[in-house]
Parts: sequence; structure tokens; C-alpha cells
Amino acid sequence: MKVFKYFFTILFIAGALRAQSKLVGYGVSESEGIVSVELEFEGEVPYITDFVLKSPPRIVLDMDNTLYKLPGRIFTVNKGIVLRIRGSQYKREPVPITRVVIDMEQLDSYDMKKEGSKVIITIPGEGKKAIPPASSTTKQKITKKPHLALRSLYFYRSRGKRDPFMPILEEESDSLLNVADAKLIGIMREPGGYIALLEDKEGKGYILKEGDRVRKGRVIKIKPKSVIFAIFDFGFTRRVELKLEEKEK
Repeated sequence: MKVFKYFFTILFIAGALRAQSKLVGYGVSESEGIVSVELEFEGEVPYITDFVLKSPPRIVLDMDNTLYKLPGRIFTVNKGIVLRIRGSQYKREPVPITRVVIDMEQLDSYDMKKEGSKVIITIPGEGKKAIPPASSTTKQKITKKPHLALRSLYFYRSRGKRDPFMPILEEESDSLLNVADAKLIGIMREPGGYIALLEDKEGKGYILKEGDRVRKGRVIKIKPKSVIFAIFDFGFTRRVELKLEEKEK
């Protein structure tokens, strides 16, 4: 795998100056069997990746570019089906990520909304539907970056493996491409087959061929207008396809 560098100064400076968020408070309330968990931020409400782990049932929230500032890591709740809330500074570099886990007795559905400087997660009990918390102000759904795969209904079974709540200690080299942040910018044909030119969010370029490693996976197929990766997450394999953007005519 060859690596090349783009000097997109403006993009690099914009990313470096992006303001960090801070998770500074939380609150839990219950009404008619529906539990509301409020997370309060200082600064901009961050982009949040949410997914579900099945055994034991829990909601995992990863908060991009966010510092963990709560006064503790484990908070007992015992309201409705919610048992506790756990939090930590999941990653510090290259971008800080705060992880919050909501442990439950069971989980059928949940709803997540942004309201001012807060994110509110509503979790219904058995036989109830998730509804947004009542408020006199107009709420907006959290604006999320495009996902390469749906994660909100993703289930994980540990089978004796480590708890994904725990930070990963440099399991893979930072030099590998993170497909979730990558953009396909070109495909070239060589005598041995196609090669793909990709760029990450920092403007760093990568030249990949079939079989090359990426973070948590490999390149399995390069087509004339797309690249297909096999990504390994929580004991499962999923396919991710990046396509060339068509130029406007």
C-alpha cells in the first residue's frame, strides 16, 4: 500500500480549528414507564453515532470530538427498564471521543432528539412506544453525517470476547485508512488490475489494490467506478462500498 499526501491547507486548518464539545451533565426522569435520559453539552452538540448491543441489552453513544467531563464513570439509575449509565473518554487521539452506555433490562426501541444544548433519549418500557419528550420548544432531530451502514439496529453477542465499552489499545496502525472517513477520488487501471485512489478527512491520500488492509478490514473488490471493503465490527462482517462521485455536467 502506497501513501501520498495532499496539501489541502484550508481543509486541514478548518478541521484543526473545529470546536470541541464537552459532556458536562446528565439527568434521568420517568413518566408512565417511559424513561428520559438527558445529556447536556458545553459548546456545540456533537455528532453522535448510536448502536445497540443485545447481550446484555444496552444503547451505546459515541460522541465525536467531545471531552468527558462528568464527575464519575458509573451512575446507578434503576428507573423503568434502565439500570445504569456508564461513561468514559473512549479515545483521546487523533480526535477525542466520549462514549456513554445505557444499560437496561431489555430494549425494544428508543428515540433520540436534540433540544438546545441537550440530547434527549427516550426509552419506553415493555409494551410502550418511544415518543419524544414533551416540551414547549421546537425540537430538531440530530443532524448526522451519512452512514455507510445502518447501526441503530445492529446487535452484538460477546461470546466471551472483550466488552466493546473498553477502549481499544492501538489494535491497528494509525497509518491504515479509516473507511468511515474516506472518499473515493479516482480509479486507475494497471496491467495487474484496478487500483483505487482515496482520501481521508485530513486530506491524506491512499493508493489501494485488492487485498490491501484498511482499518478493521480489507479491500475485497475494485470496480471501474467503486471499491468494496469487508469491515469487521463486533464479531460480524459487513460490506461497505464507496462510489466515485459523478461530476456535474
